[in-house]
Amino acid sequence: MAKIMSRTKLLATLEAEGINPRSITYEAFGKVAYAFLRFASIPERQACEFFLVNKCAYSAKQVVLDYFPGSACAQVQVSYFKAWHWDE
Repeated sequence: MAKIMSRTKLLATLEAEGINPRSITYEAFGKVAYAFLRFASIPERQACEFFLVNKCAYSAKQVVLDYFPGSACAQVQVSYFKAWHWDE
C-alpha cells in the first residue's frame, strides 16, 4: 500500500499538477482522516482520482472511487491529524 500523503503534501502535489478543487474540507473518523475535494464537474473529479491512483500510487482504498458517484466531490485519505474534538 502506498504511503498516505499529509494534507499539505496532497495540496502541493495537486497544485503542481494544475488540479485545483473549488473547496476542500477534512474529516477524521477515529484514526483515519480524509480530504473531501469538491470540483466544478464530474470529469474534473475523475481526472483528479485518475492522477492520484495512477501517478501518485494511491490505492483505490485511499482514493474512495465509489464515494457518492453522482457528485463532483472526491474523497482522499490523508495522514492522521488532530481534528476538532480529537480528545473526546
